[in-house]
Amino acid sequence: MTVNYGGTPGTISITPAAGEACTVTAQAAEIVAGTALLSIQNSSPQPGLDVTLSVAPLRQPLNNSETTSVRLTWSATGNTVSGTTNANCNGSGAVTFSVTVGTTITSTTPLPPPPTTQTVFTVPTGQLPTAAVTVSPSGTYGNATLVVTLDLPKVLADGSFAELGQFAAAYNIYVAALVPSGVLGLPIATWFVLPATRAWATLSSPIAAYMTGLAQNATDRVVITILQGLNVTGLVGAEIYIGYGTSDTEMLSSGRYRGVYKVQ
Repeated sequence: MTVNYGGTPGTISITPAAGEACTVTAQAAEIVAGTALLSIQNSSPQPGLDVTLSVAPLRQPLNNSETTSVRLTWSATGNTVSGTTNANCNGSGAVTFSVTVGTTITSTTPLPPPPTTQTVFTVPTGQLPTAAVTVSPSGTYGNATLVVTLDLPKVLADGSFAELGQFAAAYNIYVAALVPSGVLGLPIATWFVLPATRAWATLSSPIAAYMTGLAQNATDRVVITILQGLNVTGLVGAEIYIGYGTSDTEMLSSGRYRGVYKVQ
């Protein structure tokens, strides 16, 4: 079975052999490996002579195409469609099959809003306060702009710099992206960084900062233009992160980062 994200749901049908009148029930569930890809729901009354289930993607597939497995089970109820008991209505069965999810995304598809939970990100453990970050995507997949605004008083309101000397420490802002394997021809998932030059580069150590030497209370907000007029149709699955700290190692060890956007 093949279904498209944003398209018409697929259908699983359980139908009787010619002349049979037994009612059945059926269930199907994705065999999840990683992040769930499918929603499978009843689309007809059960028990029934003919039972149908609908299959719809929950999310954009990685690399524009992703395959998962589904297990379907069914069993007869012992009754006929007329409501009479029939001892021959005792069949059951199970089958496992593949479902491939494609995409209907084009260059004119509007960008989706940012995720509302960190669980969609590969690295969901950052401690950057939610209230400190405003994420503003605009445009289409073919002409994408992504601006993130950091509210610095809220960034520092959690007291995470207290142990460093609250008014003495200068800090840096970091911007990184995790691009999944297969995208851009990458053999493995790869980290990139947006440094002060504003030109994306492969991440290396030490991590290059987007902005350095910011003193506390130097400004109320920092506006970070992460994407501007970029075609991201070939970047589905890429994740954007921001972070802050007195150094890259201090930022990572203290968990001062956050996933802010996913191209999905």
